[in-house]
Amino acid sequence: MEIAALFRSVRAIVFDLDGTLVLTDRLKYESYLRAVAQWGRHLDFAFYKTLIGESRRETCQRIVDHLALDMSWTDLAQAREREFQAMMAQARAPVVRAALRFLRAIPRPHYHVGLVSSASMDWIEWVLKRTRLSRHFDSVISGENLPNKPEPDPYLAAIEVAAVTPWDTVVAEDSQAGVESAVRAGARVVAVPNEATRGQDFSRAHVRVDSLDHLIPYL
Repeated sequence: MEIAALFRSVRAIVFDLDGTLVLTDRLKYESYLRAVAQWGRHLDFAFYKTLIGESRRETCQRIVDHLALDMSWTDLAQAREREFQAMMAQARAPVVRAALRFLRAIPRPHYHVGLVSSASMDWIEWVLKRTRLSRHFDSVISGENLPNKPEPDPYLAAIEVAAVTPWDTVVAEDSQAGVESAVRAGARVVAVPNEATRGQDFSRAHVRVDSLDHLIPYL
């Protein structure tokens, strides 16, 4: 699809959160790194990058298998959560500046603007509070209690809340699993890879850009 046709007849724009609007992948990696260190293991970032976009359960299970840890995925999830909460007390969520410019450029009366994340609502609210991004969104969907990406359920929920048809929706995603989820939901999908996800397969996206800045002239 040509970029010029991307927003034709579109009534809703939906964003992924982690990696698309805020660069939290390194923070999440550090929390897993600290967690597995409790069992004398090291988690390589190159391997962690292959997990970006997966659910927490899938991420933890794959780490357990990869490092041959003698524990359940829930044990790792709990250890990682303790580390993450300690880090978040001091950390900041770095906003993708191009994404912020794009959000500010959206003509709000014309589009419903939604947010979808696989994370818990507590995490989403923490990020939105720290970044002051809340005012840009008409709706927020947490996929914590839904079948996770690459299943289409999180984006189907967002499309339903926006009260538009799937093809009248543009989704911005940074991960392969997220792109797959949005495509399966029937939306038009823009892949915006970041440093951590650049090597993933985005062949199913309708448009791929290096920066959301490239889309602003077509809103």
